[in-house]
Amino acid sequence: VGLLPAAGGVALATPEAFFTGLFRETYASELRPESDARATELYRRHEERYRRVLVAALEALAREGRLAFEDTGGELRISAAPGLLSRRRRLRRLAAKGIGAVQLLKSAFTFGDWMPYALWKLERHTGTRLEPTERQRRHPLLFAWPLIFRVLARRELR
Repeated sequence: VGLLPAAGGVALATPEAFFTGLFRETYASELRPESDARATELYRRHEERYRRVLVAALEALAREGRLAFEDTGGELRISAAPGLLSRRRRLRRLAAKGIGAVQLLKSAFTFGDWMPYALWKLERHTGTRLEPTERQRRHPLLFAWPLIFRVLARRELR
């Protein structure tokens, strides 16, 4: 609910807009976000289920006194306490991407020959084949940073 655009503490959203926005926000926090079409595809696959879950969650929050909502049959009108509808997207995305980067670094120390797998994953998500030098292959944690920065600078990750 805190991710919904709100005017005067009131947010209006259809269940589809709510969940596709939620999925998009989740994907934007990943190192390799999915396309916007994927969010819509996920929602439409189980539309009725998502609607029921959303209404049940909003009813539970309303019983706790954290918000009030009205289901007009198509659009949901959500009135929440100040702060619940606040936006902290940048901080959340940065934290999530940092956690993802730490997980990748952990994988580098956990698995023996991880470099070919990492290159394959990068190629799959960027569409660009990366060719590390022999030095970068032997000591990736020390010398592969230019490859990583090149991918990040081009904003090629999808």
